[in-house]
Amino acid sequence: MDAETDEWVTFKDIHDKSKRISQFLVNSGCETGSIVGIVNENSFEYPSLLIGVLNVGAICTCINPLYSTSKLIYR
Repeated sequence: MDAETDEWVTFKDIHDKSKRISQFLVNSGCETGSIVGIVNENSFEYPSLLIGVLNVGAICTCINPLYSTSKLIYR
């Protein structure tokens, strides 16, 4: 259960969402070995995002959403 929204998330929900994310990434040109940055606060969305990226065979890197634009460009 998500404490902020009182929403229940099941493994099936995560699986279904990760499949949609994988399809979106493939349609966007992402392929095995691509690097995908995820900018996301701690949330129930993260597992679906991570699994979606990994299903494609891409590399996932997490980016702190509090970073400024100049800090992101530097990194």
